[in-house]
Parts: sequence; C-alpha cells; structure tokens
Amino acid sequence: MLVPGKVASKPLLGLALAAATLAGVGGYAWHESNRPKVLEMYIFDVPGSPAVFIRTPNDKRVLINGGSNSEIIKNISETLPFYSRRIDHVIATVGDGDHTTGLIDVVDRYAVDKAIVPAITLDTLGLASSTDRIYEVFMKTVEDRSLVIQKVAAGTRLILDPSETEAVTADILFPALPEKFKYSKASAPELVIRVNYGATSVLLIGNASVKVQKFIAESNLLPANALITSLNAASSNLSIELMNSTAPDSIIYSRTVKKSIVVAKKKPEPDPLAGILNENRFNLREIGKVRIVSDGTTLKTEKAP
Repeated sequence: MLVPGKVASKPLLGLALAAATLAGVGGYAWHESNRPKVLEMYIFDVPGSPAVFIRTPNDKRVLINGGSNSEIIKNISETLPFYSRRIDHVIATVGDGDHTTGLIDVVDRYAVDKAIVPAITLDTLGLASSTDRIYEVFMKTVEDRSLVIQKVAAGTRLILDPSETEAVTADILFPALPEKFKYSKASAPELVIRVNYGATSVLLIGNASVKVQKFIAESNLLPANALITSLNAASSNLSIELMNSTAPDSIIYSRTVKKSIVVAKKKPEPDPLAGILNENRFNLREIGKVRIVSDGTTLKTEKAP
C-alpha cells in the first residue's frame, strides 16, 4: 500500500542533495574566484623525495617532483578544489623513480600541458649503464599524452606566470655543462631551481651535494628568503658558502637536524643554520606539509593547515 508523502519524499530528497552539491561547488568557486593574488608553494613530505606544488597569483600550477608512490595525489587533492583537474607543468628534477613515480599518476589523472626535465643526466654523461626504468615509464607516459617536453640546464629561465604586472619565474642554476663541472654519481646532475616573485625568492636545492652547492655559490648567487632541501640540515650536507651567499630566513628540510660533532684536536664545523631562528626551521618529517606565501614584497613560511 502506498503511503502518502513517502513517494514525494524521494524526489524532494534528490532535489535537496542536488541543491547542497551545487551550493558546495558554488562555495568552492566563490572561494577560488576571490583567492588572493599571491604566490603559494606547498612542500609535501612524500616517500622518496619531497614534492613542491606551486600556485601563482594567476593560478598557474606547477608540480616539482612526485615522490616514489602515488601519495602525491592525496596531497594535491587536499590542496586544490575537489573538482579541479588541471596542472600546467610538471618538473622532474632527477631522472629516477624516487622523484618521478608519483608524476606518472599525476600525468594520468590531471590535464598537464608540459613536462620539464634535466637536459643532462647520469645516462647522457655516461655515468650510468642505463636509464632508470621508472623514469623511462614517466617519459613514455608524457609522450603518449602528447605533452610538450622541455629539457633544461643552468641558464634557463622558465616563465611560470607571464603576468603583465609581476611575473613568476624559475631560474635553473644547475646542472651546468660538463666542461664547467666535473660530475660523479656523488654529485649528480639534479635540477637546482630558484623561484622568483617580485622581491622574494625560494631556492630548491634537492639532494645537491656540498660540491654542487659550492659551485652554485661561486656564481654570485643572490639572497633567497627560503631554502628547500631534501637532505638533513647538517653541516655535512649544507655548504657554508651557499648559506652565506643566500642568507635564507627559513629552511625546509626532510630529516632531523644533527648537531655538529666536535672531534678532539679538530676545529668544530660551523653551524649552517646559525642565522636561522628556530621557529623558521621546518622539518617535513615532523610537520608533513609546509606552506610558503609571497605577495611579491614579503614572504612567509609556515606549517600548512
């Protein structure tokens, strides 16, 4: 027997759910349309190597590295509106699985226009017997999706946001040409990137060895507001020359800080973090996610919400 009112309740419930969904989407859309004109950088502690997700003032989106599994998808989904499936560029700083596995999933899931990769690798230098298998899969996926592929080296400037008022750029500081730097497996050709917006900048050195850092510091490197490294922020991993030339206000690193060990009859190693306040030292392994925000004049580094 039909009960009056219950038949009508189903379409009413459907309408209510649809209205709620539209309201939610509308709320997201309003929030996005009123997003401040700032540069945002999110640094994620994903397995393998930290990933950096950039949103420019005009909402150009760039992902640098993807880690060694698909966890990066979860991080991006928590950062972008749930309905958004666009990432303009992906950048692989090194040709290995620790940096590119997650990028394969990103290219499969999102609409990506361009892949930016190192022009110089251990393979092209003859220091590796073969190309990393996962990196090969990444490049094959990029080609199958008909993405533009740009190979870069020191001296390249990328325009991430071609704004008429204040562009967001990325300068490639490394790898250098083989005739300018003696490579080895310990000092591999990884991309070192400086992201610039107005009077502010962020330097990403990844796993760059002390030798590489010293080489970069010798090229009249400008100061940077923040430094991002995949390494432990210890004196054995950070070049004092690099720290002095960039003088960052904050540092984001991936492992517990180790204090310099004083060996008898030997001079103690200088503390590379001496000029950085404790509250401006961010350990990704403890925090999980860090957010950098710049309006082109000032830059703030904080634990991401």
